[in-house]
Amino acid sequence: MPLKPKAVFLVYLSALSLVGMGVVYAATSRMGPGVSTDSAMILSTAENVLQGRGLVDYTGTELTQFPPLYSLILALGSLLFRQDVFVVGWILNVVVFGALIWCTGLYLYDTFRDEPLFAYFGSFVVMSSTSLIQISANIASDPLFMLMLLFFLMSAATYLRSGKSEFAVMAGVLTVVACFQRYAGLALVITGSLVAAYAHRTNRARALASALIFGALTAAPIFGWGYLHNAPVNGTVFGGRLPAVPSLNFATGAEKILYWFVPFRIISVVGPLNLLAGIVLVLLLAILTTGGTRFLRTISQPRLVPNVAFLLVYLAVLIFDISYYELKGINTDRVHIIALPSLLVLMSAIGFQVIDAARSRVSSRLVYGLAILLFALWASYPISKSNEYVVASMARGDVSSYNSINKGSIQRSALAEYLRGLDHRGSTVYSNGCDTTWFMLRTLVVPVPTLGSSDRAAELQQRYAGWPGPGTEGYVVWINAEAHKTNYATPAELGAIADVSQLYADEDATVYYVKSR
Repeated sequence: MPLKPKAVFLVYLSALSLVGMGVVYAATSRMGPGVSTDSAMILSTAENVLQGRGLVDYTGTELTQFPPLYSLILALGSLLFRQDVFVVGWILNVVVFGALIWCTGLYLYDTFRDEPLFAYFGSFVVMSSTSLIQISANIASDPLFMLMLLFFLMSAATYLRSGKSEFAVMAGVLTVVACFQRYAGLALVITGSLVAAYAHRTNRARALASALIFGALTAAPIFGWGYLHNAPVNGTVFGGRLPAVPSLNFATGAEKILYWFVPFRIISVVGPLNLLAGIVLVLLLAILTTGGTRFLRTISQPRLVPNVAFLLVYLAVLIFDISYYELKGINTDRVHIIALPSLLVLMSAIGFQVIDAARSRVSSRLVYGLAILLFALWASYPISKSNEYVVASMARGDVSSYNSINKGSIQRSALAEYLRGLDHRGSTVYSNGCDTTWFMLRTLVVPVPTLGSSDRAAELQQRYAGWPGPGTEGYVVWINAEAHKTNYATPAELGAIADVSQLYADEDATVYYVKSR
């Protein structure tokens, strides 16, 4: 008996998810997942929770830059499976990437029941996305946050279609959980409030009340955390951030999103804003020529409203809220890639209307054949780009721009070997590269004294006389790659206030023993 269409799709989706998991594992097979400063902060917090120190990072500072959930998940996984938090994060993101492919496919299939072709295309786009593969091949909270987002969108759409309050509650719970995974979960608070208002749109008073209630109930826990836990530590509710530059965020954001679908050579020749304007114009023409009013009716249907609302809210976040200076590189798109599933839904809505109009003029077989051919030709681009990344990572360890610590040049260096043989028990470890030093030693690392005035010598004597102090003698690991951070007192400067003895030196770093005079 032939398989039903959905059964065929589920077989395809299962195979695609397994391939995706294999791709991420292959990219991390050489040295494990990539580790950035953010990753080290998350991992060290998880490790410190297990060691009874609480929610503190590798310097012993209370975690405020990120919500605590991801670190707690890693700590729990380590406790349950008796594996290092690094290994837990590695396996978790491999599995989550497969789940993202699966859930995106199901979401698209359920949203466009009359045209499953877009579910086939969309799930493949996720599987072949270099950006998503790279962030999944690093220790990062973004993939799990994306999975929570998909569950939220599915719950919200089901609530609007069925009117069953349990799905509204589920969407609310997912919103709260997502906020403790990433502060970007506040976008779900706004989206959920808009969905609540839409659900009661025939009664304005009830719509406003529903939106306010959903927003207040789902935002209260994370704001409570911010004010009660974060603010007393560093005066910020959601951690320190560099300022947003909306005009530059828009330009670089457009370039990053275009790079998911268009080779960089074309983007650089045409210009990202010109290319974006051209694509938007073509899509608008496609919508208008096939029925602009019909398209508006489509995207205002319950199955699409949560997705459209989130996309609008999150695009505003990307333009007006994120730090341009921290994420200006074209490959640093981990916060942008969160919008990919929602963007695929919107593109599928346009494609559905175009294909439906085309079928009224020519044979369906010709329309589908042409659509599959065009998609297959385009698919060679992300496959080629992802293959290049995976092959390079299999040879040298993760080569993405996120990985600044778990590199062969660092972890397999003579410095790493020396530090791992160093008996630092009972001693304090100081460094100008605390994240890198922590990952090699897996112990608390204290930053060396910082200076901010023009008269560094006087400031050092005034603020740090007697440093490091009784019982805090230990080792200074001076990372040469971090020497550009001039706010740190150099070993030579520290010699003016303490006894500093060199123990080891190579091209990567110098290690000193330091004690008070």
